[in-house]
Amino acid sequence: DGQGRVVRANRPFADLLGYSVEELLDLGAAAFVHPEDLEQRTREIDLLLSGVAQELTSERRLIHRNGTVIRVRAKKNRLRLGRGDTDALVMVCVEDWAAEHEQLVDLAWAASHDGLTGLVNRAGLIAHLELLQRGERPAAVALIDLNGFKSINDRYGHSSGDEYLRLVARRLSSAVADVSDSCVARLAGDEFVVICSGDCEDAVDPGALEQKIRDALAEPITIRDSATGAAVSPIVSAAVGSVARAHGMNPEQVLDQADRLMYAEKGSTRAAVDHDLFPRQRDRYWREHLRQESGDLAGNSPGREL
Repeated sequence: DGQGRVVRANRPFADLLGYSVEELLDLGAAAFVHPEDLEQRTREIDLLLSGVAQELTSERRLIHRNGTVIRVRAKKNRLRLGRGDTDALVMVCVEDWAAEHEQLVDLAWAASHDGLTGLVNRAGLIAHLELLQRGERPAAVALIDLNGFKSINDRYGHSSGDEYLRLVARRLSSAVADVSDSCVARLAGDEFVVICSGDCEDAVDPGALEQKIRDALAEPITIRDSATGAAVSPIVSAAVGSVARAHGMNPEQVLDQADRLMYAEKGSTRAAVDHDLFPRQRDRYWREHLRQESGDLAGNSPGREL
């Protein structure tokens, strides 16, 4: 009724909340409606009792006797008790919506996240940049491309390549874990984007962000050869393009600018490796590179000899 009292309830509804029907009549609606939903519930009841609306349907959170939150879909109708009777009631029919809600949450997550790494995908990244644009918030944006990643798939198998990408994603996420407002995304293939924003000047400094990324990827990444199971540490370098999101820049402009800087650095394989991104790996890189090249040549010659 208008005072929030339960005038009548059936047993399935009582069972849903863990009460008996008699207990529900004594408690009143405020005892089992989620506190954050009470205001909306009151507005809807007022609309129905005043005759402004005849039927309303909404999602609602109820509180089980044991404290568990139950998500339901509530359909509310205005009931007239008699002709000219002003003491109308509201009939509420609830449907347990937990499974459907969980499915919708999963679908929403899948639409904005990369299934392999768990990072935000391109759609989620664009949404994040649009939020920064609307708030005109400063941010540093870095785009990372892995040089030589294809050779991992070719040499060790795609499952090994997937493992490598997951480990890169983990390192990038850890690199900006101390920044309260950060976003790490996988664009596609072996391209990643890292965004840092906030009030701290260091958080939005492109140079500082780029250094975080280089430090995070400085050590070799060890994976398993999918064919032999042996531990291997492929040599893969990274080209990084970092920019500061300027006033008025839309998401595509930000990514295009970072992309241009990344490809300007990428250049040749030697230029990327000699950029001091992996100083401890440089000599090993060229030894491994020459060994692989030699192996490929040998494998393609009739006598398997150089």
